[in-house]
Amino acid sequence: MAARRREYRHRIEVEMTRQVYEDGGDYEASTGYQVLVTQLFTTALLLMRSDRGCSDCDSVRRPP
Repeated sequence: MAARRREYRHRIEVEMTRQVYEDGGDYEASTGYQVLVTQLFTTALLLMRSDRGCSDCDSVRRPP
């Protein structure tokens, strides 16, 4: 289960770097889509924080 969570977390981080640019804009360049992306990534962050095995989920940063 822990390995699966790590894999899902990695997939989300990869997708975040694809969808959100360095300046905070996103791939679609639509304000409506920005709201959706923010909601999706916030939900993912909250789920990761609820996982006790996630040691570095307290810091929010753009993945490299």
